[in-house]
Amino acid sequence: MNLFWSTRALTTAREDHLTEFFATALDVSPSFRDSYFNLVLSNYARTKGWGCPKIDGVQTQVSFEATTCCPDMILELSNGKTIACEHKLDAIVVRW
Repeated sequence: MNLFWSTRALTTAREDHLTEFFATALDVSPSFRDSYFNLVLSNYARTKGWGCPKIDGVQTQVSFEATTCCPDMILELSNGKTIACEHKLDAIVVRW
């Protein structure tokens, strides 16, 4: 049984559904958290001179006061930096 596919029918908000699965995996699995950081953020962190911080916290659907900004997921890093993540499933793919 694939829990992601089994619960997908419970919501029409497919990107939010995906985000909640990512957030839960990041929250409960140190190995997933490290692998996610290495795959998604390590190059960016390196170019910014951050070294290799760890993901310390995860929040989803965070609203920012006095704005319309509500990123899918917020990652709090061990170096005090915060990364906002957006997940797009049906975005148009542009090839250059």
